Amino acid sequence: MSHVEIMDELIKEKEKEKEKQRICTLLCKNCNEDLQSNDNVCYNCGLETGGVEYSSYNFEEVEQTPYKKSSFQNSRIAKIQEWFTWTSEEKNEYKLNKYTKEFCYNLNNSFSDIKKNIMLNENIIEQVVIFVSQVMKAIKDDFNGPKRSKVKDGLIIMCIYYILKSNEGTRISYIDISKILKIEMKYISSANKTITLLINNGKLKIKESFKDFIFKTEKPMDYINKIIEKYNLSIDSLILIQVSNLIDICEDNDILLDHTPLSIGVSCFYYILSLNSLEIDIKLFSELYNISIVTIDKTFKKLLCFKVQFEKMGIQILT
Repeated sequence: MSHVEIMDELIKEKEKEKEKQRICTLLCKNCNEDLQSNDNVCYNCGLETGGVEYSSYNFEEVEQTPYKKSSFQNSRIAKIQEWFTWTSEEKNEYKLNKYTKEFCYNLNNSFSDIKKNIMLNENIIEQVVIFVSQVMKAIKDDFNGPKRSKVKDGLIIMCIYYILKSNEGTRISYIDISKILKIEMKYISSANKTITLLINNGKLKIKESFKDFIFKTEKPMDYINKIIEKYNLSIDSLILIQVSNLIDICEDNDILLDHTPLSIGVSCFYYILSLNSLEIDIKLFSELYNISIVTIDKTFKKLLCFKVQFEKMGIQILT
């Protein structure tokens, strides 16, 4: 083999080594150490690469689980040893925080394409990370933890929604988020009920001011008006008055008591439109409000059972 061929081989070997190198962004920052081939662990700090930094922002008064810090930050061995001193709970919390941040970053990427005026800044993301951690811990203690990834995604979406809702000037509905990320509403609804139940049972300790935002729910008519305004729909004011009256009747007489404000509002709207023979595609209606056709149909049939009573109360065909 000639000297040239030998040099070519050496260069190829060096290039292969460089391809295996990655930058660890967790503790050692900007180091460029070779990774163990099987588990992608940085030799410098002993942790997986691709991590993100966590700030000390304190979202609520309860104490957060601290990560163990070594006094030998520059010692490669010390950092590797540190990783192995973490408990399983600490490691799981680290993974959850990392997953939540990546979830928020992915949502930001989607916002940049769809809703350019809405982004999750670092402060919002930090609050979301802490809130998700607290919710998951409460669930683990009370329900032995969520079992499916979609359940976890639903919980993170609701945490994002509540944090955004509590920050003045930042508004987006969980329905919008579920559409963007293509998460079924059943997971969102389940997450909402779970968080509410944890708070009511005293399992999730949060500030009173933040609790007010969570329990400040929208009314059935709010959901209707929001879509009408969003798509600039032309709806007769008399129709909307009848919808509002029908909602009031249902609430005063405990009709549709087991339904959410969204399903009550949408179904009453659909009932009034159908009563006045206004053509409406239930599939389109379902897509506009991100509610299943089955839910609208079942609720509509329940309302039909009270048609005679509604007529006596003034809910009749408009002339």
